[in-house]
Amino acid sequence: MGCQKAALEESIELINERIEEAKQNVANNLVSPIVYFMELNKMDVQVLAAYVNMWQWTVKRHAKPKIFKKLSDSTLKKYADAFEISVEELKISTANKNDDQF
Repeated sequence: MGCQKAALEESIELINERIEEAKQNVANNLVSPIVYFMELNKMDVQVLAAYVNMWQWTVKRHAKPKIFKKLSDSTLKKYADAFEISVEELKISTANKNDDQF
């Protein structure tokens, strides 16, 4: 049982590192908040694309900050609904988010 617990703790640590890295990348304007919320919700592009009913390449494109800033509210709503958050939460910089949800 000890090995399983260690593996689980390592997995959780890795997930948290990926979330933190995504958060920093959003703060540094390298990726859009979509990437952060994908990590937070343990989704990949394929899963998110299915949730929002878009092509994977479209989701990847929306992960770019420059493109994300131009998205319509209706498109943002699809992402927000997939992440179970508001459009406003999706738009705000994750750098200013507190970490209560971890």
